[in-house]
Amino acid sequence: MNIGVLYPRSAAHPSIGLEFMDGIKTFFKLSGISSSFTITTENAGYGGVDKEVKEKIEKLLMTGGADILVLYIDQKIFTLVKSLLEVSGKLVIIVNPGADYPQSWEPSPNIIHLNLNHAFLCWLTGKLAANENKPQALMATSFYDCGYLHSAMMVNSFNLQGGQIKFNYVNNQAYNEGFHVNELISFLKTGNDTNKLLCIYDELPARMVYKMLNDYAGARQLQLFVSPMMLQPKALEILKEDCKFSVEGYMPWTETLNNKANSVFTQTILNETGKAASIFSLLGWEASMILQKVIESAINPRNGSNLVELLINNAIDTPRGEISLDKQTHWYVPPVVKVSVNKNSTETEWVAANNIIQEWKNFVSNPPVGVVSGWTNTYLCY
Repeated sequence: MNIGVLYPRSAAHPSIGLEFMDGIKTFFKLSGISSSFTITTENAGYGGVDKEVKEKIEKLLMTGGADILVLYIDQKIFTLVKSLLEVSGKLVIIVNPGADYPQSWEPSPNIIHLNLNHAFLCWLTGKLAANENKPQALMATSFYDCGYLHSAMMVNSFNLQGGQIKFNYVNNQAYNEGFHVNELISFLKTGNDTNKLLCIYDELPARMVYKMLNDYAGARQLQLFVSPMMLQPKALEILKEDCKFSVEGYMPWTETLNNKANSVFTQTILNETGKAASIFSLLGWEASMILQKVIESAINPRNGSNLVELLINNAIDTPRGEISLDKQTHWYVPPVVKVSVNKNSTETEWVAANNIIQEWKNFVSNPPVGVVSGWTNTYLCY
């Protein structure tokens, strides 16, 4: 059996491809089934040019002889290469951070989706923000981050719960010493009685935004409801000494999750690579866990639709907890972690979120309205 893997590249997150492949290879080594298959790899780059991505996929299929594909590409590019993947008939696992909302939830018989569910988590965060105190908020994001539909889903959910956006702030500056949020702080100073902020930023600008808001004279009045990357440990460490405002949101995974599968994952990655586990090695590890189910089955590896049926009927105990393949969408729906940093505190609270399956159904049934456009490159690959 040959597994074709298309891995990502990023200047902002230069270790993304290496960590993703570390997750794949480390799990296979641990499971003892590495001799059952070969892996052929291609680099997707930033994954934003459909012609280039399609050529890499064709190379994996035709030259590499891939029986199964694991493709780290985003939703918009997937839509453009979907027909090629469907006609191959082989099992295809689409992997990404999940920052975009698909144009259609109609599943393909041989294709499944494994991701970090960022758009869904932002949906949950928007609802959380609307249900706490006043229903008005400011929206703050970067020109890059707002090019994905996780921002629309946060606002959509907030609005559906009766919330109202009073001010939109989009930052288009480089992440260096010239970075600022002056216009946002100027609006906060106008006495508009809106101290709730919906925020979507990648890890590095998140650190800068946190510091600048923490230095704002009215910081103790602020409530921040943020995207998953703003809850990454490197983003939050800037607030360890003194966090004047509250921070809330949802994460797909944290290293501190107390379950056996997570302990095995984090310790094995550390032992084998000398580095701490990450969201990227998590995706590689979980993709390999899915592939283990496939390899150990008696089903022809090239019969993608039958393998998808197998996976629908078999939940997997992963570092995030048990994940199940949703029959209606062919997306894996994992457990979710609610994260809170209280005002004037340095402690981060992690609590398992409840009622996720019903929230997922609500999310799927409420697509963004109007013309949809944005970046085609895979989220975090820039």
